Amino acid sequence: ETRCAFNSLLLPTIKLWGWNTGEYRVPSDNELADAKKLCDINNIILNKEKSTVFLSISGMGLDLGGIVKGYASDKLVAQLKKNGVKSGIINLGGNVYVFGEKDYVVALQKPYAEKGQADIREKVRNAAVVTSGAYERYFEKDNIRYHHIIDPTSLKPCSEVYKSVSIISQSGIRADAYSTAIFVKPALKDEFESRYTGDKVVVQ
Repeated sequence: ETRCAFNSLLLPTIKLWGWNTGEYRVPSDNELADAKKLCDINNIILNKEKSTVFLSISGMGLDLGGIVKGYASDKLVAQLKKNGVKSGIINLGGNVYVFGEKDYVVALQKPYAEKGQADIREKVRNAAVVTSGAYERYFEKDNIRYHHIIDPTSLKPCSEVYKSVSIISQSGIRADAYSTAIFVKPALKDEFESRYTGDKVVVQ
């Protein structure tokens, strides 16, 4: 659905850049070309009956960091409701899910501003609010700034057409995946809004 703008096979690339360790570096073009071979989603073999995932090329690796909080929020809300909790707020490190029969006001961080500064506030009910932006995690090398949101096509930090993309959706996992996908590929925004008419995209 995201036309590969969201790719869960970027672990080898993330390791090259050092995002998993904090030992940041700029990979060579040859290193990225080799990593590219490991990022083809067609090399994932799924067996729905056995609930298994097989990566068919040695060196491939899954990174689910872009959706795991959204998935977890969906499961937590379902479990809380099952246990009789009528309303609440779940905050998983910036991934927010509010539920219950009342409106909550969620403030969206202003990109590159002091933490906690917000120009946009959204009234939300029974929905997740997830934001992707390049302003939280980055490093500088030779006066060039590199952020952590990787374009699966180039395996380099994507261009910043938007400073941040926030998705408001009843599906936390969808909000998580698409906030990244639209940040990487802004052309997906109109398509997303047409497909998921109950969801909302807020860009800054």
